[in-house]
Amino acid sequence: MNFSAGVPVRMSISCVIVNYNNALYLEQSVSSVLGQTQSPDEIIIADDASTDRSAEIIHAIQHQHPFIRTIIRDTNVGVAANRDLAIRDISTGFFTTLDSDDIFFTKKIEQEALVLKSNPNAIAFSDIHIIDARNNVLDTIETKIFETLSISERVHFLVARRRGMPRDMMMSKKTYLQSGGFVHGLSRYEDWDLKIRLGDSVSDWIYSGAIGTGYRRAGHGLSAGNQISHTIDKMKTLVSRYRHIRHKRAFFMGMYEL
Repeated sequence: MNFSAGVPVRMSISCVIVNYNNALYLEQSVSSVLGQTQSPDEIIIADDASTDRSAEIIHAIQHQHPFIRTIIRDTNVGVAANRDLAIRDISTGFFTTLDSDDIFFTKKIEQEALVLKSNPNAIAFSDIHIIDARNNVLDTIETKIFETLSISERVHFLVARRRGMPRDMMMSKKTYLQSGGFVHGLSRYEDWDLKIRLGDSVSDWIYSGAIGTGYRRAGHGLSAGNQISHTIDKMKTLVSRYRHIRHKRAFFMGMYEL
């Protein structure tokens, strides 16, 4: 990518949609990306060896939209590895991701790309709607405060899992790779782990002012489960991350709050 005075001549953007047994919502997810006011240059659907009708639906989508790239894995590699491998395979300079049971609102990509044009080393993010199975909005998570925080404050904020954490951010592939990407083998909280590392290393996070993701609260999937198992997974994630964090005091304060 060519830069002039720090501004990219043209931002090329991918959207990576990751799927595992979400046949019920997959078409809606893809349609929400196709319906963006600024279309991504590349759409990749990465299926992690689903056992439902996902592969059939993906083949039908690709038949209708041949420009969509599809990855259908023969064996299940786990959510973190599926995301990471797909991101590493993008052909563009920037990307965003979407879970296949969620949706994007129409200006998500346009507004985030707009704020990154003047600062391509930053991370762009948007507000979040919590939606139900019928796409009714249950709640809105406002994320603007995250833009105002210092790096140490962001680490504290992220580790404590305060309300207002961004999700499905847009960033350069270079920024992602420098962070180390998603850690293979994590079955839950892989996105939280990545956000902590990005928060610890990337100075500029820019709020787009738009509603970005419709995060579906449907009571199933990896986010479901009993509280004890979630607590154990959170602690495992934090213990493995602590040694590699620069802002350790902020990390410890966030862990204490959590």
